[in-house]
Amino acid sequence: MIELLNKSGIAGVTVYKGIESFGITRHIHSTHILEATEHLPVLIEVIEKSDNALSLLKIIEPMLPTHCLITIQDVQVLHHSMENETDEKN
Repeated sequence: MIELLNKSGIAGVTVYKGIESFGITRHIHSTHILEATEHLPVLIEVIEKSDNALSLLKIIEPMLPTHCLITIQDVQVLHHSMENETDEKN
């Protein structure tokens, strides 16, 4: 999915892997060695204007698991620097 988001021109994406969680069933999932790691939470944070994000959601929605939560938030950007991004491309 991250490759698709990259090719789509989205401003930015970060994927976070959780170490412990519980949901509606109240069953606690954690990184204990005996538990399967596929039950741990994953958060995919997409940085994009809301109109573009909503149209992209229609494309990626079929790839999402049946048990997932999608939220959209407006944020106030306090600082943005592109210095590191140009350094990475060189």
